[in-house]
Amino acid sequence: MSTAQTARPHRRQTDVLAASDAMGHEFRSRRAALAADPAAREELAARLVECFRQIAEKVVSEDDYSCLLSGARDWEEMFFSAFHEPLDLRRRSGICVPPRNLEPVYTPIAESEVESYLRVKANDIAKARKLTLLFRRWAELKSHPERIHAEIGSSGQEQNEDWYWAGACFALEVLEGKIPFAHRIGPDQYDLLERVWLEDVKRLRAYFLWEGAGSHWHEDGGVQYYFRVTDHLRQAALEPRQKASRQSFTRAETYIEQSYLCDGRVDAGADSTAHDLIAKKAYRIWDRTGHTRPASANWVDAERYVKRFYDHVVLAVNEGRLEDLRAVADAICSGHDGQCPCDVVNCFEALLVISYLDPAKLRDCCEGRAAFLF
Repeated sequence: MSTAQTARPHRRQTDVLAASDAMGHEFRSRRAALAADPAAREELAARLVECFRQIAEKVVSEDDYSCLLSGARDWEEMFFSAFHEPLDLRRRSGICVPPRNLEPVYTPIAESEVESYLRVKANDIAKARKLTLLFRRWAELKSHPERIHAEIGSSGQEQNEDWYWAGACFALEVLEGKIPFAHRIGPDQYDLLERVWLEDVKRLRAYFLWEGAGSHWHEDGGVQYYFRVTDHLRQAALEPRQKASRQSFTRAETYIEQSYLCDGRVDAGADSTAHDLIAKKAYRIWDRTGHTRPASANWVDAERYVKRFYDHVVLAVNEGRLEDLRAVADAICSGHDGQCPCDVVNCFEALLVISYLDPAKLRDCCEGRAAFLF
């Protein structure tokens, strides 16, 4: 078997290559003797089977398993070519069926793919908005959708809103697992998820549910779908099967530390990105409360949230200490217990909770407030 499987083999792959190379040397040096001695061939085959069985027990990723199968196939071909008899190494070592719960390979979503998604989605949203403005000409424009953009212009604010809701649609796809957060989303997309408020995505999904049900809109119906979305997110955060591996948290951990922390604590200095994040949340509070609260109160609530969440979320994931999980849970639940007047959770923060926080400990840390999670 060739040792040039990959330019930089993983540890399990190295196990396969090293074991195969050692036995391959023995095979080449004893080939003539093995051809004349069936018992010796069977003894070598048995050692190969045991070797691959032991390596299979250590397989943790799809790449490991692929390398293991490739090595087994090479040996089967080499054995048959030399002795004209099958080795059947894959079946005898029990590696025909991959182990359960293999770690998926991190395949980051390309920025061009996100750009293309946003462009298409923003274009679709703009079409829908413009069709509502021309209801009397609905039938004509629906028959000729290519004329919509030409006949109805968009202001800069409208274009920005279309782009924002395209981002909300993207965030919804990630929250629903259609785009895996842990294995496809990386630092290049974290900023996009941070710009989208979870509350807006919840309302967007509730609208899609109502639209899909073909119901006539009424206030009670809207509340029903909104609560259904909220319950789905809550269950996702408390569901063990939704959790990603701690190893995949490294990308988010590095991003948080470089963006918001200094020596493990939020750096809220005037020139820091944490300061900008607090400012966005303070403005969100001001905007959602009818511009009635003092700016200082909005800032205090926003800063309290950011420090509770980001001072503790990395430790909550990596070490699972109850005090850290409790601080994160307090931040997420604070929009419903009077400490913060509206929901300032963004989609990046929600996905960290859903994907990485220990569900049993999170339930305990909510201390009867699980119903207020999200």
